[in-house]
Amino acid sequence: MKNHKMKHDQMQIFLQGIPGSGKTTTAKEFGQVLGYNVLCLGTTNTAAAQFRSDTINTAFRLGKRCNFKYTDIPYMSKQAIIDAFRDIDLIVIDEASMMTPVTLARIDLHLRLCFDCDKPFGGFDVILIGDFFQFPPVQEGMSKPALYQAAVRFSRGLSLPRQNGS
Repeated sequence: MKNHKMKHDQMQIFLQGIPGSGKTTTAKEFGQVLGYNVLCLGTTNTAAAQFRSDTINTAFRLGKRCNFKYTDIPYMSKQAIIDAFRDIDLIVIDEASMMTPVTLARIDLHLRLCFDCDKPFGGFDVILIGDFFQFPPVQEGMSKPALYQAAVRFSRGLSLPRQNGS
């Protein structure tokens, strides 16, 4: 991984495994091995508690409502994100399989807007941890977890399901 990082600009990893396989522990150690300043977050309070950290909603100031037409975020939210991520090299998100594609896109957008960077996730290295088969779907009308379904459909060149599940 050190060689990969030296040759490439950005690292994006999805770490998947069965429950109890050590995904969270591996991710915690990963940043230390690379000498990174790591910010570990969880999609739920339970996942965040594993890291003694914040949830993604708190860290990225996602809020409860989603406006798909926004091109900026409030100044205070933007400043809070910039301050919290200023010295961070690697973002680890546990239980990423609990997110919808919309939530992942919003995280990406917030980081791009805050750090004025067109690269995915504002140029940050990111590790997403999850097990797509550990939990039931997080969006009504989906037979598999939303992020999994979106990834499969995208890889097959199909359109993504609408927010209402169709």
